[in-house]
Amino acid sequence: MSDQNAIQGKITEGIQGLFTGVISERKQYYSSNSAPAQRDVDGLISSYANEIGAATAAVNLIPGPAGMIATVPEVIAMIRKQVRMIYDIGKAYGKDDTVLTQEMLLGIAFSATGTLGAGLFVVQGTKVFLKRATLKVIQKVLAQFGTRVTQKVISSMGAKWIPLIGAGAMGLWSRSSTKSIGMIAKDVFSKEIIVEDIEEKRETSFVATEVKTTASSIDAIEYEKIKALISMLHTSKKSSEKKKDFIEKLIDSNKYFDSEEAHALRQLNFKGEKADVNYAVFDNNPEASLALLMDMVMLAVSDGKISSAESIFIKTVAKKLNIDPKDAEELINDARETIEGQDQNKSIENSSN
Repeated sequence: MSDQNAIQGKITEGIQGLFTGVISERKQYYSSNSAPAQRDVDGLISSYANEIGAATAAVNLIPGPAGMIATVPEVIAMIRKQVRMIYDIGKAYGKDDTVLTQEMLLGIAFSATGTLGAGLFVVQGTKVFLKRATLKVIQKVLAQFGTRVTQKVISSMGAKWIPLIGAGAMGLWSRSSTKSIGMIAKDVFSKEIIVEDIEEKRETSFVATEVKTTASSIDAIEYEKIKALISMLHTSKKSSEKKKDFIEKLIDSNKYFDSEEAHALRQLNFKGEKADVNYAVFDNNPEASLALLMDMVMLAVSDGKISSAESIFIKTVAKKLNIDPKDAEELINDARETIEGQDQNKSIENSSN
């Protein structure tokens, strides 16, 4: 069994019963505590994001997928807190037990991986149509959710940056994803929610709502992503050899590039040339757009600071990706805070030894 399959198996196992467990726990909590106010939702999201980011950033990680297996309990703990946050946001918007169901919580959590609602709810204007799903459907969505989370942890966000940044990479990823889930929950719960049953004939077809990404489109996205990273790196007059070497490793490890594509990217990286990036390949793909933005921030902060040129470049690219520059600025600040916190933890550890 590969490392990725081992991690996926443990994550999928860990999320069984997680959503129903959170519902039971929060019901008990709110039986004797008042719900948060809508005006406090943004603060609630920030609080959860900071707590989760700090917890994952403090984990002692070993570089590589094998070392990630030991972090699965932390990933499960992160998901549990994120689901708890979703429930709390729902209570702030006055939603009751008919809405705060496993289907709703799972659909929102799944949305952060790139597919809104996962077929469990549909947003139409100011209304949300929530489906009452059978156990068979729930199990299918849980399995897909486990797969998506594994892919995010290993390849999309966290693990590939660990050799360069350390656990701060996981901290930044978890903090950012928590904020994203919180904002999705806020938007969904602000609408009128209508509960429906999933028709029997749709049980096996609901997966059709999944966004299908072909190998060729992934190749194009990955190719342009590396070009964007190279371009950002060379906005600075003194580009770090450490960063250039790491981009080289990203090129070597990417399974989607053919020999010609890999050679062209190595030449760009070696010469230190800015590339003409085709940002159109990211259109209508917010997941890939956020992944690119995260990758740029990770690379920029890998030497302990983000230069002004890098910051400007990241915010310029954010505009091209239809991402609010304020969100890009917030991500940059999160990265700075995460790395600073990591450095402080190291200093405390060194002083205590």
